[in-house]
Amino acid sequence: MDEFTNQSEVSQEQTQEVTQETTQETTQENTTQQVEQTPEPQRIKVKYNHQELELPYEEAVQHIQKGMNYDKAIERTRQEAAQQARDTYIAEQGYTWNGKPITTEAEYKEALREKEIYDRYQAQGLPEDVIQKLAKIDKIESEWENSKRSREESERKAQDEKDFTDRRNSMYEEFATEFPDYNTEEKWKTIPREVFVEAEKWLKSGGREGRRLADALTRYNWKQNMAQQQASEANQANAEASTGSVKGQAKSGTFFTRDQVANMSREEIRANYNAIKESEKRWK
Repeated sequence: MDEFTNQSEVSQEQTQEVTQETTQETTQENTTQQVEQTPEPQRIKVKYNHQELELPYEEAVQHIQKGMNYDKAIERTRQEAAQQARDTYIAEQGYTWNGKPITTEAEYKEALREKEIYDRYQAQGLPEDVIQKLAKIDKIESEWENSKRSREESERKAQDEKDFTDRRNSMYEEFATEFPDYNTEEKWKTIPREVFVEAEKWLKSGGREGRRLADALTRYNWKQNMAQQQASEANQANAEASTGSVKGQAKSGTFFTRDQVANMSREEIRANYNAIKESEKRWK
Protein backbone atom coordinates (compact mmCIF):
# COMPACT_ATOMS: atom_id res chain seq x y z
CA MET A 1 0.00 0.00 0.00
CA ASP A 2 2.81 2.36 0.90
CA GLU A 3 4.62 1.40 -2.28
CA PHE A 4 1.52 2.20 -4.34
CA THR A 5 1.15 5.51 -2.58
CA ASN A 6 4.77 6.38 -3.28
CA GLN A 7 4.42 5.38 -6.92
CA SER A 8 1.23 7.44 -7.17
CA GLU A 9 2.95 10.46 -5.67
CA VAL A 10 5.89 10.06 -8.04
CA SER A 11 3.51 9.72 -10.98
CA GLN A 12 1.65 12.88 -9.94
CA GLU A 13 4.91 14.78 -9.59
CA GLN A 14 6.04 13.65 -13.04
CA THR A 15 2.66 14.60 -14.50
CA GLN A 16 2.85 18.05 -12.93
CA GLU A 17 6.39 18.55 -14.25
CA VAL A 18 5.35 17.52 -17.76
CA THR A 19 2.29 19.79 -17.56
CA GLN A 20 4.40 22.73 -16.38
CA GLU A 21 6.97 22.16 -19.13
CA THR A 22 4.22 21.92 -21.75
CA THR A 23 2.57 25.10 -20.45
CA GLN A 24 5.88 26.96 -20.47
CA GLU A 25 6.65 25.80 -24.01
CA THR A 26 3.17 26.81 -25.18
CA THR A 27 3.51 30.21 -23.51
CA GLN A 28 6.93 30.73 -25.08
CA GLU A 29 5.57 29.74 -28.51
CA ASN A 30 2.62 32.12 -28.16
CA THR A 31 4.93 34.91 -27.05
CA THR A 32 7.26 34.21 -29.96
CA GLN A 33 4.32 34.24 -32.37
CA GLN A 34 3.09 37.53 -30.95
CA VAL A 35 6.54 39.06 -31.32
CA GLU A 36 6.81 37.74 -34.86
CA GLN A 37 3.34 39.05 -35.73
CA THR A 38 4.05 42.55 -34.38
CA PRO A 39 4.83 44.65 -37.46
CA GLU A 40 8.03 46.64 -37.34
CA PRO A 41 7.85 50.32 -38.25
CA GLN A 42 8.98 51.15 -41.76
CA ARG A 43 12.64 52.10 -41.90
CA ILE A 44 14.70 54.24 -44.23
CA LYS A 45 18.44 54.37 -44.89
CA VAL A 46 20.29 57.56 -43.99
CA LYS A 47 23.94 58.52 -43.69
CA TYR A 48 25.16 59.76 -40.32
CA ASN A 49 28.81 60.36 -39.39
CA HIS A 50 29.89 58.63 -42.60
CA GLN A 51 27.86 55.56 -41.67
CA GLU A 52 24.70 54.21 -43.27
CA LEU A 53 21.97 53.62 -40.71
CA GLU A 54 18.44 52.28 -40.94
CA LEU A 55 16.16 54.48 -38.85
CA PRO A 56 12.40 54.44 -38.27
CA TYR A 57 10.63 56.40 -40.99
CA GLU A 58 9.63 59.38 -38.85
CA GLU A 59 13.05 59.69 -37.21
CA ALA A 60 14.77 59.40 -40.58
CA VAL A 61 12.61 62.11 -42.11
CA GLN A 62 13.37 64.45 -39.24
CA HIS A 63 17.07 63.69 -39.65
CA ILE A 64 16.93 64.40 -43.37
CA GLN A 65 15.09 67.67 -42.90
CA LYS A 66 17.64 68.96 -40.40
CA GLY A 67 19.46 71.88 -41.88
CA MET A 68 16.77 72.50 -44.48
CA ASN A 69 14.75 74.95 -42.42
CA TYR A 70 16.31 77.10 -39.69
CA ASP A 71 13.52 79.66 -39.57
CA LYS A 72 12.26 78.59 -36.16
CA ALA A 73 15.71 78.51 -34.59
CA ILE A 74 16.62 81.88 -36.07
CA GLU A 75 13.39 83.49 -34.89
CA ARG A 76 13.76 82.03 -31.40
CA THR A 77 17.34 83.28 -31.16
CA ARG A 78 16.28 86.71 -32.34
CA GLN A 79 13.50 86.90 -29.75
CA GLU A 80 15.79 85.77 -26.95
CA ALA A 81 18.41 88.34 -27.92
CA ALA A 82 15.79 91.10 -28.05
CA GLN A 83 14.43 90.11 -24.62
CA GLN A 84 17.91 90.06 -23.14
CA ALA A 85 18.56 93.53 -24.54
CA ARG A 86 15.35 94.86 -22.96
CA ASP A 87 16.19 93.26 -19.61
CA THR A 88 19.68 94.76 -19.71
CA TYR A 89 18.28 98.20 -20.46
CA ILE A 90 15.78 97.97 -17.56
CA ALA A 91 18.49 96.83 -15.15
CA GLU A 92 20.72 99.76 -16.14
CA GLN A 93 18.02 102.32 -15.26
CA GLY A 94 18.29 101.63 -11.53
CA TYR A 95 14.53 101.33 -10.98
CA THR A 96 13.29 100.09 -7.60
CA TRP A 97 9.92 99.13 -6.16
CA ASN A 98 9.18 98.50 -2.50
CA GLY A 99 12.89 98.69 -1.80
CA LYS A 100 13.81 96.01 -4.35
CA PRO A 101 15.77 96.64 -7.57
CA ILE A 102 14.01 96.01 -10.87
CA THR A 103 16.28 94.05 -13.20
CA THR A 104 14.00 92.60 -15.91
CA GLU A 105 11.18 93.73 -18.15
CA ALA A 106 8.80 91.30 -16.42
CA GLU A 107 9.61 92.82 -13.01
CA TYR A 108 9.15 96.30 -14.45
CA LYS A 109 5.68 95.48 -15.79
CA GLU A 110 4.68 93.88 -12.49
CA ALA A 111 5.84 96.96 -10.57
CA LEU A 112 3.79 99.21 -12.85
CA ARG A 113 0.71 97.06 -12.26
CA GLU A 114 1.17 97.13 -8.48
CA LYS A 115 1.76 100.89 -8.50
CA GLU A 116 -1.44 101.40 -10.49
CA ILE A 117 -3.38 99.44 -7.86
CA TYR A 118 -1.69 101.33 -5.02
CA ASP A 119 -2.44 104.72 -6.60
CA ARG A 120 -6.08 103.78 -7.16
CA TYR A 121 -6.64 102.87 -3.51
CA GLN A 122 -4.66 105.86 -2.32
CA ALA A 123 -6.87 108.16 -4.39
CA GLN A 124 -9.83 106.79 -2.45
CA GLY A 125 -8.30 108.11 0.77
CA LEU A 126 -7.83 104.70 2.36
CA PRO A 127 -5.35 104.22 5.21
CA GLU A 128 -1.89 102.94 4.33
CA ASP A 129 -2.31 99.61 6.12
CA VAL A 130 -5.61 98.97 4.30
CA ILE A 131 -4.00 99.82 0.99
CA GLN A 132 -1.19 97.36 1.66
CA LYS A 133 -3.66 94.57 2.49
CA LEU A 134 -5.82 95.26 -0.56
CA ALA A 135 -2.75 95.40 -2.77
CA LYS A 136 -1.64 91.99 -1.48
CA ILE A 137 -5.10 90.55 -2.16
CA ASP A 138 -5.06 91.95 -5.69
CA LYS A 139 -1.59 90.50 -6.22
CA ILE A 140 -2.71 87.05 -5.07
CA GLU A 141 -5.75 87.18 -7.35
CA SER A 142 -3.61 88.34 -10.25
CA GLU A 143 -1.09 85.56 -9.68
CA TRP A 144 -3.91 83.02 -9.55
CA GLU A 145 -5.36 84.31 -12.82
CA ASN A 146 -1.93 84.25 -14.43
CA SER A 147 -1.37 80.72 -13.19
CA LYS A 148 -4.73 79.66 -14.57
CA ARG A 149 -4.02 81.22 -17.95
CA SER A 150 -0.57 79.66 -17.99
CA ARG A 151 -2.02 76.23 -17.19
CA GLU A 152 -4.68 76.55 -19.87
CA GLU A 153 -2.07 77.72 -22.36
CA SER A 154 0.16 74.76 -21.51
CA GLU A 155 -2.74 72.37 -21.99
CA ARG A 156 -3.61 73.99 -25.30
CA LYS A 157 -0.01 73.79 -26.49
CA ALA A 158 0.21 70.15 -25.44
CA GLN A 159 -2.94 69.36 -27.42
CA ASP A 160 -1.67 71.34 -30.41
CA GLU A 161 1.62 69.44 -30.30
CA LYS A 162 -0.24 66.12 -30.16
CA ASP A 163 -2.43 67.12 -33.10
CA PHE A 164 0.65 68.29 -35.00
CA THR A 165 2.44 64.99 -34.34
CA ASP A 166 -0.60 62.99 -35.44
CA ARG A 167 -0.90 65.02 -38.66
CA ARG A 168 2.82 64.68 -39.36
CA ASN A 169 2.83 60.92 -38.81
CA SER A 170 -0.25 60.50 -40.97
CA MET A 171 1.33 62.62 -43.71
CA TYR A 172 4.56 60.62 -43.73
CA GLU A 173 2.72 57.31 -43.70
CA GLU A 174 0.69 58.44 -46.69
CA PHE A 175 3.84 59.60 -48.48
CA ALA A 176 5.56 56.25 -47.86
CA THR A 177 2.58 54.52 -49.43
CA GLU A 178 2.30 56.86 -52.43
CA PHE A 179 6.06 57.11 -53.07
CA PRO A 180 7.66 53.85 -51.84
CA ASP A 181 10.81 54.49 -53.90
CA TYR A 182 11.72 57.44 -51.65
CA ASN A 183 13.38 55.16 -49.12
CA THR A 184 16.90 56.61 -48.97
CA GLU A 185 18.36 59.89 -47.80
CA GLU A 186 19.68 60.64 -51.29
CA LYS A 187 16.21 60.22 -52.76
CA TRP A 188 14.67 62.49 -50.14
CA LYS A 189 17.19 65.20 -50.93
CA THR A 190 15.86 65.33 -54.48
CA ILE A 191 12.52 66.63 -53.21
CA PRO A 192 12.39 70.37 -54.04
CA ARG A 193 12.33 72.82 -51.15
CA GLU A 194 9.04 74.31 -52.34
CA VAL A 195 7.40 70.91 -51.79
CA PHE A 196 8.56 70.85 -48.16
CA VAL A 197 7.37 74.45 -47.75
CA GLU A 198 3.87 73.46 -48.86
CA ALA A 199 3.91 70.47 -46.50
CA GLU A 200 5.10 72.66 -43.62
CA LYS A 201 2.24 75.08 -44.27
CA TRP A 202 -0.21 72.21 -44.19
CA LEU A 203 1.16 70.93 -40.90
CA LYS A 204 1.29 74.31 -39.15
CA SER A 205 -2.16 75.44 -40.31
CA GLY A 206 -3.87 72.20 -39.37
CA GLY A 207 -4.64 71.48 -43.00
CA ARG A 208 -6.13 74.91 -43.78
CA GLU A 209 -3.22 75.96 -46.01
CA GLY A 210 -0.60 74.24 -48.10
CA ARG A 211 -0.70 70.60 -49.13
CA ARG A 212 0.21 67.23 -47.69
CA LEU A 213 3.68 66.08 -48.71
CA ALA A 214 2.40 63.49 -51.19
CA ASP A 215 -0.03 65.98 -52.75
CA ALA A 216 2.63 68.69 -52.93
CA LEU A 217 5.12 66.43 -54.70
CA THR A 218 2.45 65.11 -57.06
CA ARG A 219 1.46 68.66 -57.99
CA TYR A 220 5.09 69.68 -58.45
CA ASN A 221 5.76 66.74 -60.77
CA TRP A 222 2.59 67.53 -62.73
CA LYS A 223 3.64 71.17 -63.19
CA GLN A 224 7.10 70.10 -64.33
CA ASN A 225 5.63 67.66 -66.84
CA MET A 226 3.23 70.30 -68.16
CA ALA A 227 6.06 72.80 -68.58
CA GLN A 228 8.16 70.25 -70.44
CA GLN A 229 5.22 69.32 -72.65
CA GLN A 230 4.51 72.96 -73.49
CA ALA A 231 8.17 73.59 -74.27
CA SER A 232 8.26 70.53 -76.49
CA GLU A 233 5.13 71.62 -78.35
CA ALA A 234 6.53 75.13 -78.82
CA ASN A 235 9.81 73.78 -80.15
CA GLN A 236 7.98 71.49 -82.53
CA ALA A 237 5.80 74.34 -83.78
CA ASN A 238 8.82 76.55 -84.35
CA ALA A 239 10.61 73.77 -86.18
CA GLU A 240 7.63 73.16 -88.44
CA ALA A 241 7.27 76.88 -89.12
CA SER A 242 10.92 77.33 -90.05
CA THR A 243 11.16 74.24 -92.27
CA GLY A 244 7.61 74.05 -93.61
CA SER A 245 6.93 73.90 -97.33
CA VAL A 246 6.14 77.19 -99.02
CA LYS A 247 4.19 75.47 -101.71
CA GLY A 248 0.43 75.18 -101.83
CA GLN A 249 -2.24 76.96 -99.84
CA ALA A 250 -0.91 77.99 -96.44
CA LYS A 251 -2.55 76.49 -93.37
CA SER A 252 -3.73 78.62 -90.49
CA GLY A 253 -0.83 79.58 -88.26
CA THR A 254 1.88 78.97 -90.89
CA PHE A 255 4.90 81.27 -90.54
CA PHE A 256 7.29 82.30 -93.29
CA THR A 257 10.64 83.99 -92.81
CA ARG A 258 11.77 86.97 -94.85
CA ASP A 259 14.23 84.80 -96.79
CA GLN A 260 11.56 82.21 -97.58
CA VAL A 261 9.26 84.84 -99.05
CA ALA A 262 12.12 86.33 -101.04
CA ASN A 263 12.69 82.97 -102.72
CA MET A 264 9.00 82.39 -103.55
CA SER A 265 7.60 82.56 -107.03
CA ARG A 266 4.64 84.81 -107.85
CA GLU A 267 2.33 81.83 -107.79
CA GLU A 268 3.56 80.81 -104.34
CA ILE A 269 3.15 84.35 -103.04
CA ARG A 270 -0.44 84.48 -104.32
CA ALA A 271 -1.22 81.08 -102.80
CA ASN A 272 0.24 82.05 -99.41
CA TYR A 273 -0.62 85.74 -99.40
CA ASN A 274 -2.59 85.79 -96.12
CA ALA A 275 0.04 83.78 -94.26
CA ILE A 276 2.79 86.03 -95.60
CA LYS A 277 1.00 89.16 -94.37
CA GLU A 278 0.65 87.60 -90.90
CA SER A 279 4.30 86.56 -90.97
CA GLU A 280 5.42 90.10 -91.81
CA LYS A 281 4.05 91.28 -88.46
CA ARG A 282 6.60 89.08 -86.71
CA TRP A 283 9.60 90.09 -88.80
CA LYS A 284 12.19 92.27 -87.13
